[in-house]
Amino acid sequence: MAYGFRPMTDADRLLVEGVPRIVIDPGPDNARAIRAYEKAGFYRDRRAATPDGPALLMIRDAGVSSVGAPSS
Repeated sequence: MAYGFRPMTDADRLLVEGVPRIVIDPGPDNARAIRAYEKAGFYRDRRAATPDGPALLMIRDAGVSSVGAPSS
């Protein structure tokens, strides 16, 4: 569980430093990761093909808290 929490801390730090948007791409079948990212303020954008296989693009914009993320 600690492994999944660390990227959230990094995302918060990047947004505080002025990064306007963070895009991540967990596997679409990785429900546990998707839930964790949604709790951290990311929202589902769309599925995409990547060199590593299918992915679900998820976005977190600056100024959007974990409770204020748009719903999909």
